[in-house]
Amino acid sequence: MLLVLRLLHTTRIYRLYRVITLSSTLRAFCLSFILVIITISAGAASVEDLHLNSCENQDFENTYYMLGSDDISAVTDFLTKHAILAPDADNDFKSYSGNREISTTYYDYDNLEILNKGKELKHILDKNLAKYRKEREQIIYSNFSVSPKDIKSFEVKHYNKTHSPFDKHPLFSLVKRKERPALIHLLSDVSQNSAISISESLKVNSVENVNFIMLYDNQHAVITLSHFTISNFGIANTSFLLKIELLNNKQGILLPKEKRKLHTFLCSIDNRFRLHFPHVKPFLKFSYSEYYNLAISLLPSRAFFRDHPILFSLGQIICLTLIGFLFIYLILGRYSKRANYRKITKQ
Repeated sequence: MLLVLRLLHTTRIYRLYRVITLSSTLRAFCLSFILVIITISAGAASVEDLHLNSCENQDFENTYYMLGSDDISAVTDFLTKHAILAPDADNDFKSYSGNREISTTYYDYDNLEILNKGKELKHILDKNLAKYRKEREQIIYSNFSVSPKDIKSFEVKHYNKTHSPFDKHPLFSLVKRKERPALIHLLSDVSQNSAISISESLKVNSVENVNFIMLYDNQHAVITLSHFTISNFGIANTSFLLKIELLNNKQGILLPKEKRKLHTFLCSIDNRFRLHFPHVKPFLKFSYSEYYNLAISLLPSRAFFRDHPILFSLGQIICLTLIGFLFIYLILGRYSKRANYRKITKQ
């Protein structure tokens, strides 16, 4: 139908330029130019239709895209146009959009054993939610070496009194006491070091524009444009990330027809995005390891000193020694000037 309308429109243009007095050569050139434009448009439309039709029988997997600052405006326009799922006769899915601010802190051993074994341990704080909401804070342990779906969550609880060293720990003080042994047991498979030696490794602060795909007040997928910074790595940075994600913990309550509708919708958005932004590299996951690699690319010296702690300690000693000598030099210089001034005044 779209092609027919274009042909009719072209026919009107052809009739118009026949009335105008033009040479036969110029008319032929104009007609050829118009036919080329129609062919290119029809070809582009057919390519997009082919990609969209390929989603009918495919299961969607979470996809992530690191964006350059030059792409943000175009990606925002793209999401405004395509990331809304309107309800129709076949489903009751709805889209809700909004903004949120999230802080994610990753924890690891000094030698990064959690990172090196394809796992992650993180504390998530949703700053937009009220304090009494359980979803405001979460502690999650994920084992990506087995499956992205192998996720364990632990309840967060803030205690006023301390009964053990774990109550003063930056991570375990947030975990409900009854659930700490289960988390320690999981970490025993990662490292032989004491769990209490775990410390903060990476902190990511994100301001996100989110579009939730919901069915009967349950969230089943989310499309997120995230503007994030890595705040504790010693260097200022600003990055952008597009996330197209299924919420796997809610997929079991969907009917087959509903699940197919959701997967087809997300797949179509992903395919459209790749057609519009072919230069953007997709990731199958974007979590601790990807954030850490990004941070290292911004500050490679941190990885060097982590691998060579003796050089780091030596550098600290040298810097402190130079500061000490500078301080002594300034103090002695100040007192020597005072002594000279006193001698002159006495004379």
